[in-house]
Amino acid sequence: MMKNLEKTRLSILGISSLVLFYFSVELGTSAEFWRYLSFPISKQTILQKAQKSLQEKQETDFEPNMDFDFSFDEKTLQFLQQKQDSLPENPLVDVATCRVEFFGKIEEGGNIQLGGENEKKKDITYSWTYNNRGEETGFSFPRKLASGKELTKQEAIQQVKVFLAARGVDSSQVKLASYKQESKENQLYLHLIFQCEVPDIPQLTHKYEISFSGGQITQFDTDFEVAKTWSDRYENKWNEYVLITIFSISWLLALLFLITSFIHRLRRDELDLKQGGIAGVLMFVITFAMIALGAYPSTSGMLIGGFFGGFFIALAYSALFVTGYSITREQFPAKIETADLILCGSLHVHEIGAAMLRALFFGGLLLFLLTVLQKLSEFLPAVQFIPKTEDFWILNFNRQAVAGFLNKLVKTSFIVGIFFVYLPAAIKSKIAKSRHYYFALLAILLIALFSTNFKPDLFGFIIALPLAALAAWLIIRYDTLTAILTGFIYYIGCDLKYLNLEPAGFSGAYGLALYSTAGLFLLAAIYFVFRGKPAAKLQHYVPEYVSRIAERERMLQELEIARDVQKRFLPEHVPSFPRLEIAAICTPAMEVGGDYYDFIKTDERHFSVVIGDVSGKGVSAAFYMTMAKGIIQTLARNTWRPRQILIELNEVFFNNSPREVFISVIWGVFDVVANKLIFARAGHNPLIVHKHQTREPEFLSPKGLGIGLATGQVFSNAIEEKEVPIADGDVFIFYTDGISEAMDQHGEEFSEQRLIKLVNKHANLSAEDILAAVKSEIDTFTGAAPQHDDFTMVVVKVVTPK
Repeated sequence: MMKNLEKTRLSILGISSLVLFYFSVELGTSAEFWRYLSFPISKQTILQKAQKSLQEKQETDFEPNMDFDFSFDEKTLQFLQQKQDSLPENPLVDVATCRVEFFGKIEEGGNIQLGGENEKKKDITYSWTYNNRGEETGFSFPRKLASGKELTKQEAIQQVKVFLAARGVDSSQVKLASYKQESKENQLYLHLIFQCEVPDIPQLTHKYEISFSGGQITQFDTDFEVAKTWSDRYENKWNEYVLITIFSISWLLALLFLITSFIHRLRRDELDLKQGGIAGVLMFVITFAMIALGAYPSTSGMLIGGFFGGFFIALAYSALFVTGYSITREQFPAKIETADLILCGSLHVHEIGAAMLRALFFGGLLLFLLTVLQKLSEFLPAVQFIPKTEDFWILNFNRQAVAGFLNKLVKTSFIVGIFFVYLPAAIKSKIAKSRHYYFALLAILLIALFSTNFKPDLFGFIIALPLAALAAWLIIRYDTLTAILTGFIYYIGCDLKYLNLEPAGFSGAYGLALYSTAGLFLLAAIYFVFRGKPAAKLQHYVPEYVSRIAERERMLQELEIARDVQKRFLPEHVPSFPRLEIAAICTPAMEVGGDYYDFIKTDERHFSVVIGDVSGKGVSAAFYMTMAKGIIQTLARNTWRPRQILIELNEVFFNNSPREVFISVIWGVFDVVANKLIFARAGHNPLIVHKHQTREPEFLSPKGLGIGLATGQVFSNAIEEKEVPIADGDVFIFYTDGISEAMDQHGEEFSEQRLIKLVNKHANLSAEDILAAVKSEIDTFTGAAPQHDDFTMVVVKVVTPK
């Protein structure tokens, strides 16, 4: 039971996380350079300006859809950070822009026609671009097929200068940098780019791009360009190539490692495919919604793109989920218990509440450390913190903001799954003993996740070291659920501070929603800690594959016992008998098999060799083999005649076994006084005999029927007993079809012809060496092909008595 003092301590940690979140937000956007990205006016004001411009410009009626996208120029922002000490007090440089786009379809007969490739689609788009102060910095209208006067180059230049002068630009300072014209649909389209230097800011150029269609300006855009020296370009390219190489190799190795682990565990049936399917379905829904919202209103983009994008991403995440879950359960069985409870649907648990509170605290602590490091980087002129445009999804409107959040959720799911779940367990499986080495390697891998927003990139690794070390310690110290929730809180929380760039900040609708969500999460965690049930009293989730593995292990243990029992039924050692050299081997294809051999010494002159093969393989064959051995041992006490024993064996076996089961048997009795072998076979492989005098091996196959196939007179009439004289140097080979039918990787059988040639080649060797030569030749022939049948052989060689 969790003590009240521990519950109170956890609650205080959870509450203190709100303080950490607050300071991380304030510090996160407190640097001087954030003024280039912040909004003195609200986004709603910018949207109203765009709507007013649309009403003034709109030349046909259509129902518009609206997109609102925030973006900024990373290179210009980095330049301004580097030159901040030498910049004028309020440089009028636009870094951040908001693009408001209205799009839809026009009705047939509308008075606007689209030029070029889109003419037949009847799609129409108006867009306006504003800087963060709400000043219009660009627009784009549909290209028209107008009959107005076409402009010459000089006329277009003059008209542009008038246009720019009306916008407060000193037209005497701008210079034409690029001029291009093209003709479409018997219409002349002009594209002009003008440039001028930014006052008091060397290396920074202001660009104006204007396009004419039908003698009117239909597109206007302005941005800033940083002039790069050769050394700057070389250094940046070098850093970029180094980073791309490092990240590419790292991700490739992680991907290969993950794929290998997935395939390996799939083949061993160690994956919870049921929960993986549920995780995949959830990921498919999230990804489909993300793509559909981004592709709206394109029906094909929403449905086709959403389906295939969602399918492949869900498939990849499902593989990551089941692999990470499996290897984590194997390496950290105690740490995954809280995650198991969630899979069971049990949330009202002490330990889950504790994991939530710890995650809130450590997530807030990581965010606070990040913003402190970001703040400290301001005192290092060579280091900048450059955010990514895609991280500003929270500054967009409604549909785009939801799509951005879902995109962040998908990315975070993969990042957390790989770096907070899979890799820690995978590395632990390779580094079982060295804890310090494990911590160091895990921290190095995590550095890449905390350094991506710093420039120069290589220096970012050093700045990120404390964050990576804390995350590595957290993963090692606490349960998997704490690590997962911490990762999600950190990576999603990194973007929430950008809401503070708006005038309303966290007091706006988004901010209130975020505070409410965080508050509910905190209250639920505290409630679980104080009122939840202890995990020890709840039934834990056990994946089906774990039950199957336990069942397989139990079966393997039982099979191992059965294997030991079967070995005891086979001769423990090869007996010695006057004038006979004997060697034997029996290797089942599975843990147990249906092959059988035995030696029976009736008296000083009669020595019997029996070998049999039960139909089928595995446990059932081993069972009937065991039964047959008991019958044989009993019958052999009454007579040594092979034919008589086989007849009586058949009667007992036929009455006590199902019809689909039969046994092939060969029974030979060596009479060393009369110098002969008396043998009979019940449907078994022929006996190979190599006569020392003739030097020619041969197959001896008197007629016979398998044990259990028939009874009475039918069986006895089918059994023939044969006598063969024996002399010194003669070799006799008893074997089962697992020898002759051994297959290579292409399915070709070893064959009895190869076997008899092999016996002939090595007949001059001892019985042990003949057996070894046959075994070696068959192993070479089969190679890496699996053994498909039991492998049994007895070699008897007649030798001169000592």
